[in-house]
Amino acid sequence: MELHSLYIEELMDRLMSYLNKLGVDFVIINGYKVISDIIRFSNNNLDILRTHDKSFIGIDIGYKRRRLYTDIHVMEFEKAKEAIDKILKAVDYIPPASMYPYIPEDRINYSIIPNIYSEDISVDTALEMVKDLVKYGKRYKLESVAGAIKINRIKHMVYTSFGGEGEYKKSNVNINVRLFKKQYVSSVFNRESISLKDIDIDEGFIEAFNLIRRVSKANKIEPGKYNVILSPTVVANLLYYLSNGFSAYNVHIQHSPFVGKLGEEVLSESISIFDNALEPNNPGAAPFDEEGIPTSDVLIIENGVLKTYLYNLATANLYGVKSTGHAGRINPRPHSLMLKPNSTSSFGGLAIDVKDGIYITNVWYTRFQNYIKGDFSTIQRDVALVIKNGELTEAVYGCRISDNIVRMFNDVIGFAEDSVWVKWWDTPIVANVPYMAVEDVQITTG
Repeated sequence: MELHSLYIEELMDRLMSYLNKLGVDFVIINGYKVISDIIRFSNNNLDILRTHDKSFIGIDIGYKRRRLYTDIHVMEFEKAKEAIDKILKAVDYIPPASMYPYIPEDRINYSIIPNIYSEDISVDTALEMVKDLVKYGKRYKLESVAGAIKINRIKHMVYTSFGGEGEYKKSNVNINVRLFKKQYVSSVFNRESISLKDIDIDEGFIEAFNLIRRVSKANKIEPGKYNVILSPTVVANLLYYLSNGFSAYNVHIQHSPFVGKLGEEVLSESISIFDNALEPNNPGAAPFDEEGIPTSDVLIIENGVLKTYLYNLATANLYGVKSTGHAGRINPRPHSLMLKPNSTSSFGGLAIDVKDGIYITNVWYTRFQNYIKGDFSTIQRDVALVIKNGELTEAVYGCRISDNIVRMFNDVIGFAEDSVWVKWWDTPIVANVPYMAVEDVQITTG
């Protein structure tokens, strides 16, 4: 299905003209033309094949020092105008915003990012991948294979009343597959890319299968402190939650462990974290943010040192700096996260460095007990394997990591050399991360 968007552009033009005539302080209109294909399968069978249009328009209005927001899903001018009139009537009942954006004065220019949209995203190809996955599951006598392939074709347009106007196209493909051998014995592989051709399902399947092929049962974990290897799926999950602390908004409301720590060493000196929004082949790439501000490649952590918070227009105005191009309407957020260690080894070398511990392949339901300190817990999903003398041995279940996220990113043993792009529902910001080993992780039972 093509990404035609003429009706969205016409509606955005009419809404911008209407709002400017009302004398508002500023208007930002984001238009998204989104065509999604979803293929779900379970118990070795296809469950759902669905293509749908998820297009919408998001409107951000500044008026009398109030911030007003609405999303338009019905592409009709009268209905959109009705929604706008409704929120404008509420302006006198809303207190002035404690953070109000500065308005850029110069017309805005955007970069063109190559290789973020692919034509190679056919549903037929995805269906062949599903058939192959099911065939592999039967060949290797698995109980079942389940998962989903999601394909998004996106056209993002922005119009602002202060001179921003741009558009770009991007594509995303996400594959999340779980292999089930028996109770407590399952494994997962998760990949994100701009195209299907960049995802090797054969390699992913074998990698996941090798984790469980020798496992006949799993034993309940004994609580205690363990050296732990975390898979890229787990590292991406924890990095996403850690990145919430980089938001200038969360810093302002004291909802971050990094309050007042700009320029300080906050993580292991072996870690650097980037948001390279202009990098080709980055599934999270974007030339501008939702406020129409150009993005750039941003170094957030350099050798453990916090170099910058992430700012949108309002938080930048509050702190007297420029936006880093990370709107969120209220809470700044990264476009992508890239963890780049200073040194790496093979997975086998990492296991030797750990010597005795646990390899955790997947987690979910990551929750915080204290955002300021970084105390959190997360529950094992899929297989975890005991490491003895640098070798993977028997499986365990019931692991709950109950630790401090900042401590874990400080007490790092090492990293493996291969990094992959990961994203799923509990990790909504795409991340490029390696395996990571951490010392003395507190494991309770869940």
